[in-house]
Amino acid sequence: MAVTSPPSRNPSCTRRNCARCSAPTGLRRRRTRTEPPGVRGRRPGWPVADPARIGVLGHSMGGAAAAEALRVDGRFRAGLGLDGAFFGSPVADLGLDRPYLLLTALEDHDTWRRWRGHQRGWARQVRITGSGHLAFTDLPHFAEPGGLRDAWPADLYAELLGTLAPARSAEVIRAYARAFFDRFLLGRRSPLLDAPSARFPEADFRWSRG
Repeated sequence: MAVTSPPSRNPSCTRRNCARCSAPTGLRRRRTRTEPPGVRGRRPGWPVADPARIGVLGHSMGGAAAAEALRVDGRFRAGLGLDGAFFGSPVADLGLDRPYLLLTALEDHDTWRRWRGHQRGWARQVRITGSGHLAFTDLPHFAEPGGLRDAWPADLYAELLGTLAPARSAEVIRAYARAFFDRFLLGRRSPLLDAPSARFPEADFRWSRG
């Protein structure tokens, strides 16, 4: 189950009760709680998900919705947030009792610091050095051919799309996302989640639990 949203706000927003950031999360959370793949609405001939092996992930505010869905819905086994601050969710102050991987472009955020103090389940916070907030989407692959590098100020382009080559950024993000879900949904443990890797020096382990 993936939860995404338009990048209406960079997670650098620091307002704890920002109405613009908080309002959509509950809506996305309710939608996510009622639509896990393969559990309801099966169509003949479609593959069926194992209801005991369902994870949830999201980017930006979708990451906040994914964390909240993991908190309130026991059908999800693990959650992955892609540079998403915990806006509109009590996860920052309550933590989660199941595995959660947070991949970020920012060095840190107030909601992440609070979450670390309350997290009860397995967790990692890993910063992908050289990435940007939109590097966790497919936009970087089309930004330069589409003329965004010339149209945007250089500092804004680097902040949002990162300085890593798009193919490398995708390789790093996919490697950690797959290792995480393989471990907690399929029982396939990978050393990639245990310590920094020479293969992926861009992955900066900021915090670990479990």
